[in-house]
Amino acid sequence: MTSVRARFGVLVAFALMAFLVPTSTSEAATLPLSAPAFVLESFAPAAAPEPLASTGGARPSAVPVRVAPTRVAGLAVPAVSRSGRVALSRSVMRSALIRGKVIVAIASRYRGVRYVAGGSTPGRGFDCSGYTRYVFSMIGVHLPRVSSGQYGSMIKISRSQALPGDLVYFHSKNGHVYHVGIYAGGNRVWHAPYPGQRVKLERIWSSSIYVARLRI
Repeated sequence: MTSVRARFGVLVAFALMAFLVPTSTSEAATLPLSAPAFVLESFAPAAAPEPLASTGGARPSAVPVRVAPTRVAGLAVPAVSRSGRVALSRSVMRSALIRGKVIVAIASRYRGVRYVAGGSTPGRGFDCSGYTRYVFSMIGVHLPRVSSGQYGSMIKISRSQALPGDLVYFHSKNGHVYHVGIYAGGNRVWHAPYPGQRVKLERIWSSSIYVARLRI
């Protein structure tokens, strides 16, 4: 009889403990301490998304966009630093694929900079060729100032051969080049469109284009 009462007392004690001890509402708290790190991280609150460049009157600051150092075809892809300038080795400069990754990363830094006719700096604003010229200057390449001059200085390639970092030139029916953008892949270009617009990534809207690659 005493044994039965003792067992009953133990059960009552455990029931009271379960009732009195609060349970956590956190999903992560229910995971065992031995859970893999990637499982624990999946329950962490997501980081707030970075705001896009302002569309107001003030000039947006250039947002540093880093290309994570990696290797493509045996060559290291350097990171784009906060300053924007990148010193590329001769072997990287000769690789259109790797060079292009860096060029596109730099081009994306100036998203939201306003279009200004004759503009060639982020502070003043960009026109189309001023934008491409400025981006390429960040890797030590100095292109001619106007889009037709830039096209004339480069190697002409077919549209099917286009790689990110190549330049896309829009032309009229008579072949006159009137606009330029930086190919970003996926049939899209980074460009400074026209007055009232800002630097942006946009799908190529015309079939009247030439594609050209930096002459190394």
